[in-house]
Amino acid sequence: MSAMTAVELRSDQVGAVVATLVSMFGIPDHGNLNDPLDELVYIILSQMTTHHSYRRVFERLKATYPSWFDVLNAGPDALRRSIADAGLSKQKAPRIIAILRTLQRDFGEPSLETIRTLCDSEAERYLLSLPGVGLKTARCVMMYSLGRRVLPVDTHLARIARRMGWVEGGLSPAAMHSSLDAVVPPHQRFALHVNAISLGRTFCIASIPRCGACPVANYCEMGEAHKGMRPTNGRTLHRKTKRPGPKSLAVGKPMRVPDISASELSSSDHEAASLRPLIQMRRTAIPLGAEAYVASQAR
Repeated sequence: MSAMTAVELRSDQVGAVVATLVSMFGIPDHGNLNDPLDELVYIILSQMTTHHSYRRVFERLKATYPSWFDVLNAGPDALRRSIADAGLSKQKAPRIIAILRTLQRDFGEPSLETIRTLCDSEAERYLLSLPGVGLKTARCVMMYSLGRRVLPVDTHLARIARRMGWVEGGLSPAAMHSSLDAVVPPHQRFALHVNAISLGRTFCIASIPRCGACPVANYCEMGEAHKGMRPTNGRTLHRKTKRPGPKSLAVGKPMRVPDISASELSSSDHEAASLRPLIQMRRTAIPLGAEAYVASQAR
């Protein structure tokens, strides 16, 4: 029997990790939406936002403007006022309007329903052509709203994959997606993505990971390296370092506004939202294979 390749070994490990996480978290509902345009706008509202106000803002936006036609007709200034408390409204409102105008031009209406008929590569290519849409955002729309077996790599999954040793550090978003596509089988991508969010919020925390309590630490290079360095509260011990003090701002010097188009892997976006579902919104269609995977774990 030939030796397993590195990719096969990592894929085998991914399967064990996914099975463990599903047994702990199930298939979490993170409040994503079935309508692809609703989901896309929801993601844009959530980018570079560290609080949960965008949930309330999205609900209010849908209540104020019953259709995306109404939002398009209202224009960027009215939209900016409507979404002001979601943060960065001066960037987000023009971007949303630009997307709606593009859809109106391409399909005769501000809707993404047409891309349901496209294959994965065509749907991804079209979403990436929209103003300000990156690979993670495109794949979130495809996975959550179209039920496709793609793998969006958000900040949680990227951090977990690096710590597990599945990918190298310093990869670009495109290289990160490509590397994980080669490791994670299609039927496990939905379960891994939604559970990586839960794992990243509860155990594999960015600043101080709780390796001692993590259910998949035995599969993790970082978790294995920190064995014997775990206090009783389950958090990993780190050497204390002196942190620099806050930088002072020069009087009258304008602050740099972050570019939300560059926030694909680093933003605190909709995947980091609380588990409270959006009220009166349709839930995500679980891709074919995820339900079967959960059922197989129960047997």
